[in-house]
Amino acid sequence: MRIDRNGMWFAGVVGVAVINLLSLVTGVYAADRLRVATGGFSPSVPPFLTYAKPQLLKQDIEIEDVLMSGGSLSAQALASGQVKIVLTTGAVVPQFNLSGGDMVIIAGTINKLPYQIVARGEIKTPAQLKGKRVAISRFGSSSEWLVRLALTKMGLDPDKDVTIMQIGGQNERLASLQANAVQATLLAPPISTTAVQKLGMVQLADLAEYDTTYPLQSVITTRAYLKENRPLLKRVLRGLALAFRQYREQPQAALEFQTKQFKIPADIAEIGYRSSLKVMEPELKVPDNAALDLALKEIAGRIEKAKKMTVAELNLVDDSIRAELVKEGVFKGSR
Repeated sequence: MRIDRNGMWFAGVVGVAVINLLSLVTGVYAADRLRVATGGFSPSVPPFLTYAKPQLLKQDIEIEDVLMSGGSLSAQALASGQVKIVLTTGAVVPQFNLSGGDMVIIAGTINKLPYQIVARGEIKTPAQLKGKRVAISRFGSSSEWLVRLALTKMGLDPDKDVTIMQIGGQNERLASLQANAVQATLLAPPISTTAVQKLGMVQLADLAEYDTTYPLQSVITTRAYLKENRPLLKRVLRGLALAFRQYREQPQAALEFQTKQFKIPADIAEIGYRSSLKVMEPELKVPDNAALDLALKEIAGRIEKAKKMTVAELNLVDDSIRAELVKEGVFKGSR
């Protein structure tokens, strides 16, 4: 038998090329697929998991991000197993756990309140709100207790000094403000900023400047999923942390995301971006007990059982994965 050395060399080269190609293909499809949901979002409270997709892919995680209108819907999807992680208000955790759920907060993305109390132009001080009407979305909603919080901070009695009216969403409340059907309301950027800068309204309070903390947007999963998929969740938080740093350090990319995600002009996107920078948690710190206690008190207004429970009893947080990332230096230079 004659051995053709050139043929052998060529076959070897082809073989190596095929192996390399297969490795590349395998690498592409080796990413873990993860279905997540974001419940409730706006330019000032962005869907950060959506923004983090490229960084998560670098962690070999390909996410399917389901955007939902509210926290309760996303929590229901988590409880039913339709998604494995949700990014939404941490208030859903005590709400569902009171009914036997096993949800847990593993990181916090926003623990402040990016909202303003905006009044008609003729009202220059909080004291001038006495005897006036203040709009909320609906009774029992977060907008009601936020308005009550702000009024109290401004030295007003929410039950005696003003009339709180149920109006609807931000656009409906702003229309009522313009029509003088109400004289003040709770708004978030960019709507609040536009109301002041272009419609002649007055900002009476900025809740983002309060020392009050609240679990407005948290990374939530179930304890069962955490126990079985800890390494995967660690990669999720690592990718999210890197995305957070990019969001802060590369504003142009963040603005492009805002513009595309919300289909808004560049100037409005910048307002939303600046607002989100003020409230986001660069180190993904979990909400503290004061924030969780505030959420529990809010829920107690709707669920009788919540009045008898404490944050400690409900065991709402597991900070262990984030703590590992802190030790590994993932958050160095984040602030």
